[in-house]
Amino acid sequence: MASRAEDFFQRIMAGEPTPADFLKRLVGATPPVFEDEWLDFKCEPKDENDLKRIWSKLLSAFSNTEGGVLVWGIDARPDPITKVDAASTISPIANTAKFKSRLLQLLHEVTDPPTQGVRIEQIAEPANPTSGYVVCLIPESDQKPVRAELADRNYFIRSGESSKVINRSLLRSLFYPQAKAAIEIVAGCGWQSSKYPNPMGDIEVCISNIGTATARELYILVERQMVDAELVPIDFAGPDWVKGRTPEGISLTCRIPLHPSQMSVLLHDNYTIGYRTEAGLGILGESSVKYDFVVYGLDAEAQHFTVFFDREAIEQSATRKAIRSSGG
Repeated sequence: MASRAEDFFQRIMAGEPTPADFLKRLVGATPPVFEDEWLDFKCEPKDENDLKRIWSKLLSAFSNTEGGVLVWGIDARPDPITKVDAASTISPIANTAKFKSRLLQLLHEVTDPPTQGVRIEQIAEPANPTSGYVVCLIPESDQKPVRAELADRNYFIRSGESSKVINRSLLRSLFYPQAKAAIEIVAGCGWQSSKYPNPMGDIEVCISNIGTATARELYILVERQMVDAELVPIDFAGPDWVKGRTPEGISLTCRIPLHPSQMSVLLHDNYTIGYRTEAGLGILGESSVKYDFVVYGLDAEAQHFTVFFDREAIEQSATRKAIRSSGG
């Protein structure tokens, strides 16, 4: 599927009756044609240094976002209502062939890595074939991040109609898109029908790293909610974790880094939630067990997980355990 930039570029080149007419209709259009994350308009630069700076900056910004179309030969000014830059004035490039040639020459030096797959087309003014417009289709790069070598060696990204310097956290994610820890929490609900006078529910919660980078300095807040249950904490923290308490609930701090594909037992919980009847085991009222986890880690956003067992899940686990016990 073509991107928005690719679709607009094709519309320009197929413009009726000519591509130049299509571009002229953008100026003063109703509604206005605004600059966007994938569209920018520029006049002819005032000198060589200005050309290098603009070309370097926009190649970096479009390459690091979704790609874009850059139209040289149209000036953009703030719309009086929205204050967003929109195509406002025709300002043809004096010599489109020379201008296109210079853009091509600069491709290998204005960004690092050099921007690949850029299409540059010159569009002549019918009244003066030498002058006109130069339209550039800049694809999203598969080698992000792309640095603007001649715009203070910054990394740029498109934000609205502007090119902004990329902040540190986003830049880190662009440099290491595959090196990221991804946490997953899984839990099982069991039953210990034979060990205690009153049947005991048993929950084990495990945490695993399903990402491609090591998760370090893991710290977890745990909040428990139990309905119709008497909590009997037994060995709450797993062997890799140190238990603490905060105003929000229980905290767990990991003793070790959690490497990719590694799993760790996070907690064990036991609670009285059933009773014995002549027919077997019974479950109290509207019994349910719920855990809310907030997981923090080094250089990672907080992640939220919820584990919930309702009465039906508890009853099923009690039945399965009871059958195994009687059959063993």
